[in-house]
Amino acid sequence: SDFENKTVPQLVAETIEMYPEHVVYEYRDVKGRTRTINYRGYFESVKNFAAGLTLLGLNGKKMLIISDNCVELSVSIMASMGSGGIDIEKENAYPAGELKQIFNIINPDFVCLQNNESYDKYRSIGVSEKVPLIFFDPTGINLPAGARTFRDVCDSGGLHRRRRDDSFTKALRSSKPEDPTTIVFTSGTTGTPKGVLLSHQNLSFACTEFAKNVYLVDSEIYLSFLHMRHIGEKLAIFMALIHGYRIVLSSIPELREDMGKIR
Repeated sequence: SDFENKTVPQLVAETIEMYPEHVVYEYRDVKGRTRTINYRGYFESVKNFAAGLTLLGLNGKKMLIISDNCVELSVSIMASMGSGGIDIEKENAYPAGELKQIFNIINPDFVCLQNNESYDKYRSIGVSEKVPLIFFDPTGINLPAGARTFRDVCDSGGLHRRRRDDSFTKALRSSKPEDPTTIVFTSGTTGTPKGVLLSHQNLSFACTEFAKNVYLVDSEIYLSFLHMRHIGEKLAIFMALIHGYRIVLSSIPELREDMGKIR
Protein backbone atom coordinates (compact mmCIF):
# COMPACT_ATOMS: atom_id res chain seq x y z
CA SER A 1 0.00 0.00 0.00
CA ASP A 2 1.32 3.43 -0.97
CA PHE A 3 0.91 4.98 2.48
CA GLU A 4 2.25 8.45 1.73
CA ASN A 5 -0.38 9.08 -0.94
CA LYS A 6 -3.28 8.25 1.34
CA THR A 7 -4.88 10.08 4.24
CA VAL A 8 -5.06 8.59 7.74
CA PRO A 9 -8.88 8.09 7.48
CA GLN A 10 -8.39 6.32 4.12
CA LEU A 11 -5.82 4.00 5.74
CA VAL A 12 -8.07 3.41 8.76
CA ALA A 13 -10.96 2.54 6.40
CA GLU A 14 -8.72 -0.22 4.98
CA THR A 15 -8.02 -1.48 8.52
CA ILE A 16 -11.78 -1.75 9.18
CA GLU A 17 -12.04 -4.15 6.24
CA MET A 18 -9.31 -6.38 7.74
CA TYR A 19 -10.23 -6.26 11.44
CA PRO A 20 -13.91 -5.26 11.81
CA GLU A 21 -14.43 -7.24 15.02
CA HIS A 22 -11.13 -6.36 16.72
CA VAL A 23 -11.42 -4.16 19.80
CA VAL A 24 -10.17 -0.69 18.91
CA TYR A 25 -10.66 1.11 22.24
CA GLU A 26 -10.75 -0.16 25.81
CA TYR A 27 -11.64 2.51 28.34
CA ARG A 28 -13.30 3.25 31.69
CA ASP A 29 -16.82 4.67 31.66
CA VAL A 30 -17.86 7.40 34.11
CA LYS A 31 -18.53 4.73 36.76
CA GLY A 32 -15.07 3.19 36.31
CA ARG A 33 -16.31 0.08 34.48
CA THR A 34 -14.19 -1.29 31.61
CA ARG A 35 -15.84 -0.82 28.21
CA THR A 36 -14.77 -1.71 24.68
CA ILE A 37 -15.71 -0.76 21.12
CA ASN A 38 -14.70 -2.65 17.96
CA TYR A 39 -13.31 -1.23 14.72
CA ARG A 40 -16.60 -1.54 12.84
CA GLY A 41 -18.57 0.24 15.56
CA TYR A 42 -15.92 2.95 15.84
CA PHE A 43 -15.96 3.72 12.11
CA GLU A 44 -19.77 3.66 11.99
CA SER A 45 -19.69 6.39 14.66
CA VAL A 46 -17.12 8.31 12.58
CA LYS A 47 -19.37 8.16 9.50
CA ASN A 48 -22.50 9.02 11.48
CA PHE A 49 -20.87 12.00 13.23
CA ALA A 50 -19.49 13.27 9.90
CA ALA A 51 -22.95 12.98 8.29
CA GLY A 52 -24.48 14.79 11.28
CA LEU A 53 -21.96 17.63 10.87
CA THR A 54 -22.93 17.84 7.19
CA LEU A 55 -26.60 18.27 8.16
CA LEU A 56 -25.57 21.12 10.49
CA GLY A 57 -23.45 22.74 7.75
CA LEU A 58 -20.30 22.13 9.83
CA ASN A 59 -18.49 19.63 7.60
CA GLY A 60 -15.16 20.87 6.23
CA LYS A 61 -14.96 23.56 8.94
CA LYS A 62 -12.59 24.40 11.80
CA MET A 63 -13.38 22.37 14.93
CA LEU A 64 -11.97 23.14 18.39
CA ILE A 65 -12.31 20.34 20.96
CA ILE A 66 -11.88 20.80 24.72
CA SER A 67 -11.84 17.28 26.11
CA ASP A 68 -9.66 14.73 27.82
CA ASN A 69 -8.90 11.53 25.87
CA CYS A 70 -12.05 9.56 25.15
CA VAL A 71 -13.56 7.62 22.25
CA GLU A 72 -15.69 10.63 21.21
CA LEU A 73 -12.55 12.77 20.88
CA SER A 74 -11.01 10.21 18.52
CA VAL A 75 -14.26 9.79 16.55
CA SER A 76 -14.73 13.53 16.03
CA ILE A 77 -11.09 14.02 14.92
CA MET A 78 -11.38 11.15 12.40
CA ALA A 79 -14.76 12.46 11.15
CA SER A 80 -13.30 15.94 10.67
CA MET A 81 -10.20 14.64 8.87
CA GLY A 82 -12.28 12.39 6.61
CA SER A 83 -14.66 15.15 5.54
CA GLY A 84 -12.20 17.96 4.80
CA GLY A 85 -12.26 19.75 8.15
CA ILE A 86 -9.46 21.10 10.33
CA ASP A 87 -9.25 20.02 13.99
CA ILE A 88 -7.58 21.58 17.02
CA GLU A 89 -7.84 19.95 20.45
CA LYS A 90 -6.90 20.76 24.05
CA GLU A 91 -7.41 18.88 27.33
CA ASN A 92 -9.71 20.12 30.11
CA ALA A 93 -6.78 21.26 32.29
CA TYR A 94 -5.24 23.42 29.52
CA PRO A 95 -4.64 26.99 30.87
CA ALA A 96 -7.60 29.29 30.20
CA GLY A 97 -5.39 32.23 29.20
CA GLU A 98 -3.62 30.26 26.46
CA LEU A 99 -6.89 28.66 25.37
CA LYS A 100 -8.39 32.11 24.85
CA GLN A 101 -5.37 33.18 22.75
CA ILE A 102 -5.68 30.01 20.65
CA PHE A 103 -9.44 30.51 20.22
CA ASN A 104 -8.85 34.03 18.92
CA ILE A 105 -6.06 32.88 16.57
CA ILE A 106 -8.02 30.04 14.97
CA ASN A 107 -11.54 31.47 15.23
CA PRO A 108 -13.24 28.03 15.19
CA ASP A 109 -16.53 27.42 13.37
CA PHE A 110 -17.76 25.12 16.15
CA VAL A 111 -16.60 23.71 19.48
CA CYS A 112 -16.91 20.20 20.94
CA LEU A 113 -16.90 19.92 24.74
CA GLN A 114 -16.48 16.68 26.67
CA ASN A 115 -18.43 17.40 29.86
CA ASN A 116 -19.23 19.91 32.59
CA GLU A 117 -15.53 20.49 33.30
CA SER A 118 -14.91 21.35 29.63
CA TYR A 119 -17.96 23.64 29.57
CA ASP A 120 -16.74 25.51 32.68
CA LYS A 121 -13.33 25.96 31.02
CA TYR A 122 -14.96 27.20 27.80
CA ARG A 123 -17.15 29.70 29.64
CA SER A 124 -14.17 30.90 31.70
CA ILE A 125 -12.36 32.16 28.59
CA GLY A 126 -15.25 34.52 27.82
CA VAL A 127 -15.54 34.10 24.06
CA SER A 128 -18.49 34.33 21.68
CA GLU A 129 -21.73 32.63 22.71
CA LYS A 130 -22.68 32.33 19.03
CA VAL A 131 -20.29 29.49 18.17
CA PRO A 132 -22.22 26.17 17.83
CA LEU A 133 -21.47 23.73 20.67
CA ILE A 134 -21.54 19.91 20.67
CA PHE A 135 -21.36 18.07 24.02
CA PHE A 136 -19.90 14.56 24.27
CA ASP A 137 -21.40 13.96 27.74
CA PRO A 138 -24.20 16.41 28.63
CA THR A 139 -24.74 14.98 32.17
CA GLY A 140 -25.65 17.73 34.61
CA ILE A 141 -25.51 20.49 31.98
CA ASN A 142 -28.38 22.80 31.03
CA LEU A 143 -27.65 22.84 27.32
CA PRO A 144 -27.42 26.38 25.95
CA ALA A 145 -29.74 27.33 23.08
CA GLY A 146 -28.76 25.65 19.82
CA ALA A 147 -26.27 23.23 21.43
CA ARG A 148 -26.30 19.56 20.36
CA THR A 149 -25.14 16.35 21.99
CA PHE A 150 -22.70 13.98 20.31
CA ARG A 151 -25.35 11.27 20.38
CA ASP A 152 -27.94 13.49 18.66
CA VAL A 153 -25.46 14.47 15.94
CA CYS A 154 -24.60 10.77 15.36
CA ASP A 155 -28.27 9.70 15.40
CA SER A 156 -29.35 12.33 12.87
CA GLY A 157 -26.28 11.54 10.74
CA GLY A 158 -27.01 7.80 10.82
CA LEU A 159 -30.61 8.41 9.75
CA HIS A 160 -29.42 10.66 6.92
CA ARG A 161 -26.92 8.01 5.74
CA ARG A 162 -29.61 5.33 5.65
CA ARG A 163 -31.94 7.54 3.59
CA ARG A 164 -29.42 8.93 1.12
CA ASP A 165 -26.05 8.18 -0.38
CA ASP A 166 -23.08 8.44 1.96
CA SER A 167 -21.45 11.86 1.53
CA PHE A 168 -18.65 10.90 3.96
CA THR A 169 -17.48 8.06 1.70
CA LYS A 170 -17.32 10.51 -1.24
CA ALA A 171 -15.42 13.08 0.83
CA LEU A 172 -13.07 10.36 2.07
CA ARG A 173 -12.25 9.27 -1.49
CA SER A 174 -11.72 12.83 -2.68
CA SER A 175 -9.35 13.85 0.18
CA LYS A 176 -5.91 14.68 -1.18
CA PRO A 177 -2.61 14.08 0.65
CA GLU A 178 -1.64 17.75 0.41
CA ASP A 179 -4.93 19.04 1.92
CA PRO A 180 -4.55 20.72 5.35
CA THR A 181 -6.19 18.73 8.16
CA THR A 182 -5.06 19.79 11.66
CA ILE A 183 -3.46 22.66 13.58
CA VAL A 184 -1.03 21.62 16.31
CA PHE A 185 0.15 24.32 18.70
CA THR A 186 3.79 24.47 19.77
CA SER A 187 4.61 24.22 23.46
CA GLY A 188 5.27 27.95 23.72
CA THR A 189 8.89 27.75 24.91
CA THR A 190 9.75 30.72 22.67
CA GLY A 191 6.75 32.86 23.61
CA THR A 192 3.09 32.50 22.68
CA PRO A 193 2.21 29.04 21.27
CA LYS A 194 2.16 29.07 17.47
CA GLY A 195 -0.29 27.06 15.39
CA VAL A 196 1.35 24.71 12.89
CA LEU A 197 -0.92 23.69 10.01
CA LEU A 198 -0.30 20.07 8.99
CA SER A 199 -1.45 18.22 5.89
CA HIS A 200 -2.74 14.65 5.61
CA GLN A 201 0.60 13.70 4.08
CA ASN A 202 2.55 15.07 7.06
CA LEU A 203 0.60 12.71 9.32
CA SER A 204 0.34 9.58 7.18
CA PHE A 205 4.03 9.73 6.20
CA ALA A 206 5.21 10.18 9.80
CA CYS A 207 3.12 7.43 11.37
CA THR A 208 3.70 4.84 8.62
CA GLU A 209 7.47 5.48 8.35
CA PHE A 210 7.85 5.21 12.11
CA ALA A 211 5.94 1.91 12.11
CA LYS A 212 8.33 0.50 9.48
CA ASN A 213 11.42 1.57 11.41
CA VAL A 214 10.40 0.06 14.74
CA TYR A 215 9.08 -3.15 13.09
CA LEU A 216 5.56 -2.97 14.44
CA VAL A 217 3.30 -5.91 13.68
CA ASP A 218 -0.49 -5.78 13.47
CA SER A 219 -2.91 -6.29 16.35
CA GLU A 220 -0.70 -5.28 19.28
CA ILE A 221 -1.93 -3.41 22.37
CA TYR A 222 -1.12 0.29 22.75
CA LEU A 223 -1.43 1.91 26.17
CA SER A 224 -2.27 5.59 25.71
CA PHE A 225 -1.92 8.11 28.53
CA LEU A 226 -0.82 11.39 26.91
CA HIS A 227 -3.36 13.75 25.38
CA MET A 228 -3.92 13.70 21.61
CA ARG A 229 -3.03 17.38 21.37
CA HIS A 230 0.60 16.22 21.57
CA ILE A 231 1.72 15.50 18.02
CA GLY A 232 3.66 12.41 19.15
CA GLU A 233 0.59 10.95 20.82
CA LYS A 234 -1.64 11.81 17.85
CA LEU A 235 0.76 10.00 15.50
CA ALA A 236 0.94 7.01 17.88
CA ILE A 237 -2.86 6.74 18.02
CA PHE A 238 -3.10 6.97 14.21
CA MET A 239 -0.34 4.38 13.85
CA ALA A 240 -2.24 2.06 16.21
CA LEU A 241 -5.50 2.58 14.27
CA ILE A 242 -3.80 1.86 10.93
CA HIS A 243 -2.36 -1.41 12.31
CA GLY A 244 -5.50 -2.74 13.96
CA TYR A 245 -4.29 -2.27 17.55
CA ARG A 246 -6.32 -2.32 20.74
CA ILE A 247 -5.85 1.16 22.23
CA VAL A 248 -6.22 1.19 26.00
CA LEU A 249 -7.09 4.68 27.23
CA SER A 250 -5.26 5.37 30.48
CA SER A 251 -4.03 8.51 32.25
CA ILE A 252 -0.96 9.48 34.26
CA PRO A 253 -2.63 8.63 37.64
CA GLU A 254 -3.94 5.28 36.28
CA LEU A 255 -0.84 4.30 34.30
CA ARG A 256 0.87 2.13 36.90
CA GLU A 257 -2.29 0.11 37.61
CA ASP A 258 -3.05 -0.28 33.89
CA MET A 259 0.47 -1.42 33.01
CA GLY A 260 0.14 -4.22 35.56
CA LYS A 261 -3.33 -5.16 34.32
CA ILE A 262 -2.56 -5.12 30.59
CA ARG A 263 1.08 -6.30 30.79
